[in-house]
Parts: sequence; C-alpha cells; structure tokens
Amino acid sequence: MANNKKLNMQLNSFSQPITKRKQYNTELIQTALHSITNDGKSIYSASKEYNIPKSTLKNEIKICDWIIECAQKGDPRTKDDLIQAAIKYDIYENKNPRFGKNGPSKKWLKNFLIRHPNVTFRKPEQLSKASATVTSQDIDIFFQVLEKWFIDNGHQDLFLHAERWFNLDESCFDLNSTPDRVLAPKGAKTVYSVNSTNLHDNITTTFCFSANGSVWPVQVLFNKTFSKLEEVSYAAGETGKKFWFAKTEKGWQTKESFLSYFEKIDEELTLRKIQRPVVFCFDGHASHDNIDLFLYCKERDIIIVKFPPNATNILQMADTSIFAPTKKNFRSEVTKYKHEYGKINLSHGDFIKILSRVMDKTMTADLIKNGFRGTGIFPFNRKNVHDDRLIGTVHQHTSLNDDNTLSNIPVINNSQNIKIETQFELMSLSIDIIQDDSHVGCSQNFISYHDDHITNNNEGSSTNDKTDTQIIDQQLKIIIPTNSNSISQENCLKIEENNREPILLSPAEFSRKGVKRLKKPLNYVMTADEVVEQRLADIREKEKILKEKEERKAIREQNKLIRENNVKIKKEMADKRKEIQATKVLIEPKKRGRKPKSMQQN
Repeated sequence: MANNKKLNMQLNSFSQPITKRKQYNTELIQTALHSITNDGKSIYSASKEYNIPKSTLKNEIKICDWIIECAQKGDPRTKDDLIQAAIKYDIYENKNPRFGKNGPSKKWLKNFLIRHPNVTFRKPEQLSKASATVTSQDIDIFFQVLEKWFIDNGHQDLFLHAERWFNLDESCFDLNSTPDRVLAPKGAKTVYSVNSTNLHDNITTTFCFSANGSVWPVQVLFNKTFSKLEEVSYAAGETGKKFWFAKTEKGWQTKESFLSYFEKIDEELTLRKIQRPVVFCFDGHASHDNIDLFLYCKERDIIIVKFPPNATNILQMADTSIFAPTKKNFRSEVTKYKHEYGKINLSHGDFIKILSRVMDKTMTADLIKNGFRGTGIFPFNRKNVHDDRLIGTVHQHTSLNDDNTLSNIPVINNSQNIKIETQFELMSLSIDIIQDDSHVGCSQNFISYHDDHITNNNEGSSTNDKTDTQIIDQQLKIIIPTNSNSISQENCLKIEENNREPILLSPAEFSRKGVKRLKKPLNYVMTADEVVEQRLADIREKEKILKEKEERKAIREQNKLIRENNVKIKKEMADKRKEIQATKVLIEPKKRGRKPKSMQQN
C-alpha cells in the first residue's frame, strides 16, 4: 500500500502543470521606482509595499544610473549595451534566468523605457568626423563636459588634490626585444637574431600613475598555459616592488582581469589612506567597458573618466610621456642584462627584474607630473593640452549662396595666443578667402571663386585699401597660415579632397602630390589683388601645361606612325631581297666543281 501511495504521488507531481514566472505590471514597477527615486523610499520598503522582488528594483535602478552617468560623461551606452547588462544581471541574480539565448525581447526594452521616462534613445552628436580624426573642438567639448559634471556633482575640491587623480593604461613588452641596429659583415643582405624562446611571447602589463608622481603596483598578464607563477613571484620579491599577476585566455586584458586589478588598486587606496572620491582616467578599450566595473566604482566612491576616441595620444599621460622612453630603455636594458649575467635567453623572471630596473630609470616623479600637466588632466586646464599633435580645426560651414554679406562669415581673432592649427576656418565650397586678421568684426575684402569667373567684393569701411587676409583656396587645396612662428618654414599645408581637413606635408610630398609649390613663403599674407593675380597666373599656366601635353602627344603619335612606316618599308625590302635570291638560284644553278685545264683551254 505504501509503495502504491508513493507511486501515485510521483504520478501526480508529473501531471501538475509547470508554474510560469510571475509577471509584474509595468505601471506597478514604474510606480515603485518613482517612489524610490523621488519620494525617498528604500528599496526594501517599496518591494514590500508593491510586492515586487527587491533584486528586480535594485537591478533596474543600477542599470538606469549606469546609462545616465555614462551619457553625462560623454560615453553614451547603446541598445546592445543595455541588453548585455540585462542578461548579466538575469544570469547572476536568478537561479532560473528569465531571458533566453537571445536576451530580452523588444517588449521588455519598450517597457524598460516606459518605466524610466528619463532614459530614451537619441542620436549622438559626433565629436569628430567618421574618419577618426580628433580636432581641437573635440578636446574643448571633452573638458567642458567634464568640468560641468564635476561642478554639478559637487566635486570641485578634486581639482586641488593631485594624489586623487590617476591614469591607467596597458603596454606590451617583448621578451625577445631585437636591437635597433647590430654589427654584421658588409654586404650581408639579411641578419637574423636567433632566440630559443617563442618569438610571439609578448607580455601585457597594466600601469597605474598618480598625478602626484607616484607609480602604483603593476599588473602582469600571462596566458592560461603559463606555469611559472612561482618563478615570477620570487623575482618580484627580489625587486622589492609590488607586482600583481593574473592569467587570461590569450594573455591579453579582459573585463574580468581589469576588474580584478581595480579591486586590488582599491585595496591599495585604503592602505595608503587616500581621501575619496578619486578619479581614474583611461581609454575606451573593450576590456574597460564593463557595467560591473561601473557599479563597483560607484559603491567604492571612484569616478571613472574615459577619454574620447582617438585622443589617447593627446590626453593620456602614459602615452604622451611614459611609454616611449620606457620601451626605448627596455631594449637597451635587455642587452645590458644579458651581458651582465651571461644569458642568451631570458625567462619571465628576468623580465620582471628588467622591468623593475626600467621603471626606476624612466618612471620618475617629475616625468609623471609633467605628463599630467601636459595633458591638461592635472592641473585641470584645457590650455595645457598640446594642440601641435592635432591636424586642424573644422568649424561649422557657412554658405554665402543666399546672402553675400560679410555678416555670415565668422571672424578670426589672431591676437589670441593659440596654435596656428586652431586658426583655420573652413567655409563653404564657394569661399576661398575669409576676413582680415587685423580688426575683429570688420572685414573689408573677400573673394568668391566660381566655376567660370572670379568675383572681387569690397565691403566695409576702413582706412586701409588692401587688407591682409587669410585664404583657403578650394581648387588648389592650399592653406596659407598667417603665423610663421607656430609652423616650420619647410612644411606646407594641404586640404584632402575627401575629409577636407588640413594635413601637414613636407615639400617633397607636396611636390609629389601634384600640387604646385607656393611662390611666396609660408609666413607671407596675400592681399585680395595678389590672390586674383595668382589665380589668373595659375589658370594660364594650367592652360599652357595642357597645350604642351597635347603638342607632345601629337608629336608622339606622329613619331609612332613614322616608326610603323619604316618597319613596313624594311619588311617589304626584305621580302623583295628574298624573292630575287630565289629566282637567281633557279636560273643559274650552283656549280659543283672546277673543270679540268684541258677543258678550260678548249
């Protein structure tokens, strides 16, 4: 009987339908979230009042805060980022994930936006062109947005404390660093440098620098097959420096390894008693784009600042000041280490020792402080950024097709102490000259070049008959700068036809590109009349060149015809000679021998 009862219970359990996950009304969740964010209720009380799981409300608030803060810092999230964040919380927080392999549905995304009316999809305004070139305006916007965010959130005191600003960046070192130049027999075509270790054994390291000039512990990454952690740990102990080691799939930085490095840096902040909040600046690499990192830093009072795309060579202190001398000294230190210890092949432990030596030589406090100052991060100052690495500045185009007045033309104030690259103004295609640089707000001469004619317009009142102008010639694609101190006399500037941004060219490249050399030095500023004369001379010269090309082409064709006729005549003469020779052989057969003397006398 007992067995029958047990069997019936099992059958009844199989026959019962599977219970579905409880569905919550979107309006109810929205009301609960509103009570938390606006009415000041705790997550626990709202969960109990509206009968909604605490984890659901908590995760919704976390994701929403993440989206808003990233957008305010100029690093907005996309639809795919939201989906990945929802999947991650669904897997980690729930034993039975509600989303399938494809993640949340379109309905869930729609309801999420309904529950959070302060979040919506917007088309972002690009800081730079799609050609991935960063301009001075991009840097200006970055500093303006960042400064506004710090002030709005009450973090102005951070601008006074250098020890609370940090820069993180990865670099790769090769165990088999080949010297730049070696001695070899004269005439040898190829010189090899033999190493028994793997030529592709590159080691990724993560460095952390503080604006007060201190170097924080370094993270060293190895691939998953690495089995010499004891060796490198012992070598690190001999150096007296703190190193953190981790393994990843391919020895590269991942989201998990970067988060673990942040956790250890956070522990170090506590040990050194650094006041919070602190600011960590780094680039937008895929391994740095992690919602878990964002939430961890928010809980630990750490502010994350990501640099704009393609601006690391300008804003990232490690790239501008540290890594170049470090790599150079690393190669020379490898050679010294081999001679010192009589080694041919280097181990990973040797790498740690060499890296420690290089850090002592190159990563000095003065160099780090100057690096932060030169990138404008600390002291926080846009004017300290080195704009000489920027290609140029592209402002909004202004068209004169509707109104040919000078009120539509922006004026350049050359009295400001700024680089020449930031003084260029690109106008519409019909404009080649923009206003004078002597009077702000007043422009006397400008020239509009069209397809078939040249127009010279004189407007405004001034005592000067000829006003110096800064010109942009759209047809010749030449920029003549007005400041000779900020650019080398040996260089020229040219606008590319596709992206219309100025590019620095040497005279050789300038000549090879097929662009005519300037007749005036680069520091010479042409007047309107001189520009017209120069343009007419260029047109005449182009016509002359085309005419000469046509004449040379006609001469080549004529010579070609003459050569063809000569070949034809030679061929005909050769054929005639062959015919004559053949007929001669038939008429007079060849004599086979001499006749006897007696026969010759007869």
